[in-house]
Amino acid sequence: MRRNAMIIIGLMMIGLVVYTFYRAPHNITAPTATPANTGITAPNFSFTSLDNKTYELKDLKGKLILLHFWASWCAPCVVELPSLIKLAQDYPDDIMIIALSNDNDSESAMRFLRKESINLHSSNIIWAWDNNKTITYDIFQTMILPETIILDHNLNMVKKYVGDTKWNSPEIKDALHHILKTK
Repeated sequence: MRRNAMIIIGLMMIGLVVYTFYRAPHNITAPTATPANTGITAPNFSFTSLDNKTYELKDLKGKLILLHFWASWCAPCVVELPSLIKLAQDYPDDIMIIALSNDNDSESAMRFLRKESINLHSSNIIWAWDNNKTITYDIFQTMILPETIILDHNLNMVKKYVGDTKWNSPEIKDALHHILKTK
């Protein structure tokens, strides 16, 4: 009986920590979030989209890129996704989103996208799976999902947002307009 009470108390404490984390403000912008990386050119990497096309980051130079790390099991990622997709629809010629899934396998990401009726063939969103989490963990040291790193037209890292971001908020749109103007 006492063991069960300890387990319940332990689970409640874990729940409180998780609740506190997700209730905290999540918009963190550079340089606070990425003091060592802000203004530095993002390292080049290659990846394969969920529809089996291979890309290299350097080939996307010239557009404003939102490098978005997410997973289907991540509740804040799921909450944030509609506003990110809407942002892509609002800026079809100016913004490219690379949405890198951190699911355990590509089929989990595909299953989620199909269930949500998300189009894999958008002109400015590339849906991909980060096999072995090499891009997420090794290259960008992303440990908390969702996370989005904004790269300017020259592939310089200029902003980083951690957590559920409201992509259609006036503050975000102002920041994006500013980056778009400084080509």
